[in-house]
Amino acid sequence: MELHGLLLIDKPPGLTSHDVVNQARRILGIREVGHCGTLDPIATGLLILAVGEGVKISSLVTHWSKSYQGEILFGRATDSLDITGKIVAEGGRPHSEEEILKAIPQVEGTLTLPVPRYSATKVGGECLYQKARRGEEFQPPEKEMVFRDIRSLGYVESEGRWSFILQCEKGSYVRSWVERLGSVLGYPAVLSDLKRVRAGNYGVEQALTLEKLREWKETGQLPNLTQHSAWIPLRAALPEWWEVRVDGFDLHLIRNGQISKGLRSRLIRLYQPDRDNFLGFKVVTAQPPFFLVALVGLDKGKGFYIKRGFLQPKNLELTNSF
Repeated sequence: MELHGLLLIDKPPGLTSHDVVNQARRILGIREVGHCGTLDPIATGLLILAVGEGVKISSLVTHWSKSYQGEILFGRATDSLDITGKIVAEGGRPHSEEEILKAIPQVEGTLTLPVPRYSATKVGGECLYQKARRGEEFQPPEKEMVFRDIRSLGYVESEGRWSFILQCEKGSYVRSWVERLGSVLGYPAVLSDLKRVRAGNYGVEQALTLEKLREWKETGQLPNLTQHSAWIPLRAALPEWWEVRVDGFDLHLIRNGQISKGLRSRLIRLYQPDRDNFLGFKVVTAQPPFFLVALVGLDKGKGFYIKRGFLQPKNLELTNSF
């Protein structure tokens, strides 16, 4: 079975994102599988896998906004900023949900925060978690992180546990946000639970578990994957990109890395400079199955250019009439 697109997986706790990738490779029998945005082992929920030619758009997918549902435990701080780490401080906890909510405006929007010491952020070509595990002393770098739409899902004062939901942008660490919220409130705090519930236009309710994938393989039902909501075909994977269909000479040239004069003229006519949500064009075949051939971007100084090109599936015959 030849697959090219995105696969939505409901990640269980305890596995790294790379663990999920390795299991998916074995189940699908495909080497070209990667993930589009890491989830910590403690985290669960939506993990987007890029499959086949889908790996060529993984860097675009990682830029999507993400929504998380989580829980904070007040009264404890750890070196990893989550419940799995070594305790480095203990203290009190908020007296009410209202106390927490009053602090939210101070931790909403664009914040400059240190990345967690135990993270995959690289400094000098090495992941920070590798330095941390060796017991090295170092100052984690700071970076801008964006958090918004923060809502309370309830507070259990007797246990110091507050549940929340929020949205954040690429490169934002919820653990760093939790530490900052605790600092604003004046109490140590750690992330005790986290679930990614949404990324871009896709939700965890669409996803499949690894167990279901494995069951389908064992029972010969794996071809059903392409009919499930967890499978996003390559053409549909970037809904925010504008689509244009090509055939004949235009198709022949773009498959060979060139934009014909005719296609360039079409793109110029279709482009609307007054719209601020333009990312580029998806160029697809004019006939079913409307396979994605290329992504075309726009450089204000150089004009339209091929940003990504995609190989033709072995079972897809493209005819050229010119």
